[in-house]
Amino acid sequence: YTVHINEPWVEYNHKILGSRKIDVISGAERYELHGIIPLKPMRVAIEWSRTATMLSADLVCFELHVQYPSTPHRCYDHKKARTLGRTWDDRWRQLAPFEIVAFENLPCSNIIHVWKEDFSNVISHYSLDYAGYGRNRFLADINNHLTPKWLAVSDGARGILVAQASQSFSSYAFCPLRQDLRCGVQCVSMFPFGALWGPQYRYPAAVTGLGRRAAILTAEHLHSSAPSWEGKTLDARLLIALYEGNEPQRSLLAKVHECLL
Repeated sequence: YTVHINEPWVEYNHKILGSRKIDVISGAERYELHGIIPLKPMRVAIEWSRTATMLSADLVCFELHVQYPSTPHRCYDHKKARTLGRTWDDRWRQLAPFEIVAFENLPCSNIIHVWKEDFSNVISHYSLDYAGYGRNRFLADINNHLTPKWLAVSDGARGILVAQASQSFSSYAFCPLRQDLRCGVQCVSMFPFGALWGPQYRYPAAVTGLGRRAAILTAEHLHSSAPSWEGKTLDARLLIALYEGNEPQRSLLAKVHECLL
């Protein structure tokens, strides 16, 4: 079981911008990547680096650094800006500093399970079966899993776990997911410390669409959080582990916890 980890990308000013000038420094158990994401037509760029260290055959530690540049504040809601007492650059739409393609070309009949440990150390899960409850063929931002420690996704036979170190930047909603179902297969990706944006959920009760429109216009949490990273720096540490089965084994969780201390 292998997974793909993509270079950072962003959506800015309605364009998906990928990484450029990627330098690689590799060793036996450690490698480093450095790159930039130019923001055109401005002469500024996102600078990023990541360092991977093999801790064991199935456990890797990643150290992340991303510097988001300051950009002119444009395209924001002026009425809302007066209420908040601040402005922002609303051209920032999506941030993907560390995209993990957990499952690709997986049959849609395979239900993905999302596992997490809550603040009371209780392990629970839910299923990515939203397509059975409406036209949810593309879920741009799945984040129904508050957790201070780790998140895992599994197809029942194999899984991948992502844990965050509390000593560096951490968040209770640190790892949003994205699910894309097309032509009978699905792709599920994990985005640690990402800010995603796209179509909202569709529900069977929807008839006129007026309720959905009212919710989008009035609910602040339905707007992208990407502008809040403008001019900020991300420094974070992640552990990534591959495992067999559905729920992460207790022995694996103990190893992850030990490595995060």
